[in-house]
Amino acid sequence: MTKSLFFLSLSVLAFIACVGIVFLVVHRLSVGEPEWNPEIKDDVVVEGIWDDQHHTLQLESNHGFTYQDNGVVTTGTWKREDWNLYLTPQGNIPKNWPPNSRFIRYQNRLRVLIHDPGDPDGWDGWDIGLQKE
Repeated sequence: MTKSLFFLSLSVLAFIACVGIVFLVVHRLSVGEPEWNPEIKDDVVVEGIWDDQHHTLQLESNHGFTYQDNGVVTTGTWKREDWNLYLTPQGNIPKNWPPNSRFIRYQNRLRVLIHDPGDPDGWDGWDIGLQKE
């Protein structure tokens, strides 16, 4: 009796694990892959406030920026070349300042990846970037 209960428990756990894996695969396929090199015709498209739960980036029309990272505020100037975003801080460069950032299109929305992974294969899939308000 205990042997059959063990195998029944093992079967239930295996079923739950399979359902979880199927759920993750279906979710990943449903959200799709990001477009790494989106066409951006003009800087006006990217001007404004971009945020997530912990970060806020304001790109101003005069090419100034304000970036807030968990309460730490950095200001400076920005420049866009195609999908690449270059943020140059004024004064001291904050610790872990990204060498470059980039725009991607994910789920039909333009987003900013503050820390550009460089090679898309290096993207962890969890950082989906800042969204424009």
